[in-house]
Amino acid sequence: MSWLTRISIANRWVTLLIALAIIIGSIFATLKLKTELIPDIELPYAVVFGMHQGYSPEEVMTKISKPAEDEIERVGGLKHIESTSMENTAFVFATFEYGTDMNAAEREIQQRIEANSDLRDLVQSGGELYVGRISFEMIPLVWVTVSSDTGMSGAQLRSVAEDLVDKVSVVEGILREETPFMKPVEIEGGEENVLVIPIADAMNDYGIPVSWLVSTLKAQSEYGSLQDVRDAPLLSNSALRVDDVADVVAPVPTSYTNGAPSVSILWRKDPEANTVDVANAPWSWTSLITSREASMT
Repeated sequence: MSWLTRISIANRWVTLLIALAIIIGSIFATLKLKTELIPDIELPYAVVFGMHQGYSPEEVMTKISKPAEDEIERVGGLKHIESTSMENTAFVFATFEYGTDMNAAEREIQQRIEANSDLRDLVQSGGELYVGRISFEMIPLVWVTVSSDTGMSGAQLRSVAEDLVDKVSVVEGILREETPFMKPVEIEGGEENVLVIPIADAMNDYGIPVSWLVSTLKAQSEYGSLQDVRDAPLLSNSALRVDDVADVVAPVPTSYTNGAPSVSILWRKDPEANTVDVANAPWSWTSLITSREASMT
């Protein structure tokens, strides 16, 4: 009989207490485990995004893409690099060997980019540079659609969606940091820009140039209704209304859900947050939606 067995038999209550403590600790640890829909896999990809207004594609290539490539090529573990140079914008995509410490690689790229004199001059002259990584966190965790069966307009639905976003923004675990490639929260749909179509014959008859019509429409930052747009007096001739020289067309919703106009909200979570807790957070605010005659799916 081993010494451990003898001690366990001689001190039965101590043994039971230790076993009970292990069981309770195991249950507690299990309940605290983060539930993830997608494993935390570190993808070996890094990106450099550069922008400078007024640069031609050739200038972007020589002043942004090429210097960035030269710096990235000096980082250990690099497997492949490619870049795209467009007017005003550069996108450099680097692939590293699996197993590369991407946190260290990202820091090194950032340091080399900041130390490069050409790229430093770019930023000082009004350009922008961003270094980041491709990860699963770019995929929205929660996608909520707000719609109405009571005839709410797209603008009203968007207002409801914006209120919901404000409420949920206090939830711990919602992504906060915004990058050129990823926004913490996105609202899609609900834009209702009224379409104003000038009537050529009426414009010519009254001698109204298009610039006067545009100035009239811009004189107010927003309008309460389509009729308000139609009734707006022309700045150049207050005896005439917009409706006299142009057709004002009701806007068409940009998205529908089950045949009704809708607005979508996309949330992303912080990499360290609990997936289930963050995913459940928007549903705790359903009373905000139902109280305003809209529904959430």
